[in-house]
Amino acid sequence: MRLFFYGTLLDADVRKLVLGPDAGAVILTPARLDGWQRRKARGKSYPVIQPAPGQSVEGAVTGALAPRVVAKLTAYEGPGYALVPCRAALADHTDVAAHVYEPNERLPADEAGWDLAAWQARDKAPFLARLRQGAQHA
Repeated sequence: MRLFFYGTLLDADVRKLVLGPDAGAVILTPARLDGWQRRKARGKSYPVIQPAPGQSVEGAVTGALAPRVVAKLTAYEGPGYALVPCRAALADHTDVAAHVYEPNERLPADEAGWDLAAWQARDKAPFLARLRQGAQHA
């Protein structure tokens, strides 16, 4: 199974903590998810995505992942997310079948967008600390 990452899993340190030795097997290719927008989860530092015609979310698509890797990622995302099929557009304008973790209604979004570099500068250190303590989706 291939996954589209759009948030904290784009960060190599987060992937290492979540996946342990399996992190090295995750190869990311830049990709875009059309028809969606990325927003900051209300009251959190991480993002959620929402359907939004005419919008797109930059992220990355993985290569094929082993079921044990998908299971670890699903446990990290927690019950607030459902794995749904999508099509991710690559830089060469081809698209690939993938799945994305879509938040359910229990995870409302702020109006503010979410930026990986800003998150890494401002929120990554405390996020990693919570993740190391075992907090689900910190």
